Amino acid sequence: MVSRLKVISEKIRNLFRKSAPGFATEFEDTEMQAPQYGMPRIDLKPYVRPLLIIGVVGAAGYGIYKHPPLQSVARGDVGVRINQLTGSVSEFREGSVIVIPGFQEMRIYSLRDQLYRPEGMDSAEGKSPLQSLEGLSLGVDLSVRYALDPNKITSIYKNQPANVGLEVVEPAAQGVIYKIFARYTVREIFSSKRAEIQ
Repeated sequence: MVSRLKVISEKIRNLFRKSAPGFATEFEDTEMQAPQYGMPRIDLKPYVRPLLIIGVVGAAGYGIYKHPPLQSVARGDVGVRINQLTGSVSEFREGSVIVIPGFQEMRIYSLRDQLYRPEGMDSAEGKSPLQSLEGLSLGVDLSVRYALDPNKITSIYKNQPANVGLEVVEPAAQGVIYKIFARYTVREIFSSKRAEIQ
């Protein structure tokens, strides 16, 4: 493999030598004879360092553009910044937060009241209708209001998935809803036990 690379690099060098015989490159012997065809010898060493600096600055600028180091936390939200190296967690309320790409991660949680409306339960012919004690299918239009405890945000980050509403609240609410409605008859659900169910 190494011998193949050497052969390929030698062929590339020869190609450049034939196309511009008067130019000296760093691959050629430093004790080169006078240039042919009156072309001056070009020394590339003074250009290497500035080109490397421009390349590094350009790459850093592109990285900052694609992953900005400032993230904002809106009013009513809380941001949790995680240090990937140490594992430390910091909370931030509204404002701007410095997040160093590759070393830190930011997750934002809403502290506002949120609504979960189960889909498919609103009709007896829906995707997932409720069942009464008699085994009858019924539809109920209901909503669950929930909010995250601001004092437990760090614990929520450490112990819960990123999308709390979809991965925690929805399955928990569905489990409770189906169990509660299965305890009562249709008449009780819509009359005598309605307040208790709510």
